[in-house]
Amino acid sequence: MIITDEYESFILKSILVEDIESLRVWKNKHRGSFFHKNEITSSEQYTWFSEYQNDPENIMFVVIVDGVSIGCMGYRLKDGGVDVYNIMRGEKTSHKPFKMSDAFSVMLSYLKVKYQLTISCVVLNDNPAFNWYLNNNFIVKAKYDNYSLLEYYSGNNMKKYLIKVK
Repeated sequence: MIITDEYESFILKSILVEDIESLRVWKNKHRGSFFHKNEITSSEQYTWFSEYQNDPENIMFVVIVDGVSIGCMGYRLKDGGVDVYNIMRGEKTSHKPFKMSDAFSVMLSYLKVKYQLTISCVVLNDNPAFNWYLNNNFIVKAKYDNYSLLEYYSGNNMKKYLIKVK
C-alpha cells in the first residue's frame, strides 16, 4: 500500500524486506526512546518481519522523500482501537524541507476515515518526542510511572487532505 498527499511531497509505502535493515538501524539509534532497550540484531529483525507479514492488521510504512527513505511509522489494530507506533525519523537528509508531522497527519487522517476508531499510542515519559505527539493533537489519557497513554484528538482543527491510496 502507498499513501501520499495530493502533492505527492512524500510517500508512505508499506515496508518490504529490503526496508527492514534501515528500520533496524533507526530503531537501534533511537532505542532509548522505546520500551525495548536492547540492540536489535539482523536475525531478530528478520524474525520480526516474518511475524509482521502474517498480521494483516499491522502496517508499517517507510517514509520516502525525494526517493530517499528517511523514517517510518506504523499502526496496528489493538484492543478495539488503532495503536500507532514506531514513529521515527531515521535520516535528517532530504533535498527539500520536510516535517514528519506532515506524513503523520496524513496517516492519522487516513486511519480516522478508514477505521473510525480511537487512535492512540503509548509513549515513554522521557521520550524526547513526547511533546511532539502533543503538538500533533494527542492528549494524555493516562500517565504511569515511566510511560503515558496518548490519544489522538482531531477536534475541529483536523487538516483536510486529499489522500491518494495505491
